[in-house]
Amino acid sequence: MKLIGDFEKELAKSFDMKDVVPAKKILGMQIMRDRKSKMLWLSQERANKFLSFGKGKPVWEVVKWILRYLKCSANKFLSFGKGKPVLEGYIDADMEGDLDSRKFTLGLVFTFAGGAVSWQSELQKYVALSTTEVEYIAMTKARKEMIWLKRFLQQLGKKQKRYDIHCDSQSALDLSKNVMYHSRTKHIDVRYHWLRQVVEEQQFKLEKIHTDENPADMMTKVVTGGKFHLCLELIGIICM
Repeated sequence: MKLIGDFEKELAKSFDMKDVVPAKKILGMQIMRDRKSKMLWLSQERANKFLSFGKGKPVWEVVKWILRYLKCSANKFLSFGKGKPVLEGYIDADMEGDLDSRKFTLGLVFTFAGGAVSWQSELQKYVALSTTEVEYIAMTKARKEMIWLKRFLQQLGKKQKRYDIHCDSQSALDLSKNVMYHSRTKHIDVRYHWLRQVVEEQQFKLEKIHTDENPADMMTKVVTGGKFHLCLELIGIICM
């Protein structure tokens, strides 16, 4: 202790210093000491009470959502074999899906033999000006994913005559076949018009599908319980 005291005096010659009382808290935790037994304790009692009876309720609500999800999904399995052994794609896009940034959400799901083999739900990086534009962009991105899946299946010795991508937007389908620019679509980035080229070359086919039969809907928006379970069935997720 004398050595510590001498060291403090030397420091005080060069710096403004003062003795303070022993620390009682650190990082929100209480510090308790027993010098006789040379023991030191840290307690989070106050923090625990704050979380348990204060603002901890919203956290518990989130935990309950997670527990509900785990309970409801524990008996669900991804199945294959119910449908034909062909690769198909489904797309959907929700314009202004994010209320703050006004950016749209893209949803893709690909199935083979009735079961999902690839899927994506992602908030895009920029704001679109029309529902036609977002669906058109979704088709372009889906086509790129389809190319990779097609090549993967070919490496496994699986080939099919036609690769279909299903979309519930008739205006986007029309735009993919119309090479003429007009005032409503001339702002769309040229990279997305690559879609027209592959359509013209008949590398794959875009098909119209009713919204009620599109499993990609659950990737972009909140749907009813009935629609959600239907979407799960369409991509091969079943209860056992």
